[in-house]
Amino acid sequence: MKQLFLTLAIASLTACGHNDKDCCESTVKIMGVQQDYTQDTFVPDSVFYNNIAIIDSLKTVSELLNHLETLPSKN
Repeated sequence: MKQLFLTLAIASLTACGHNDKDCCESTVKIMGVQQDYTQDTFVPDSVFYNNIAIIDSLKTVSELLNHLETLPSKN
């Protein structure tokens, strides 16, 4: 087992050694859509605290589901 680990470690290190530009590039590439969170709009504090109170008052999953049914959809 020790030899297998050592062999895999050496193989992984040599795989990166063939082209430093591909494996060890210092720039970070972020995939996907970039989100600018500085432009988000937030709800007022009163709405936030009211939502926390509602969530804290729920005791069962059934109560949660019933509450979610009362909320308007975002369609």
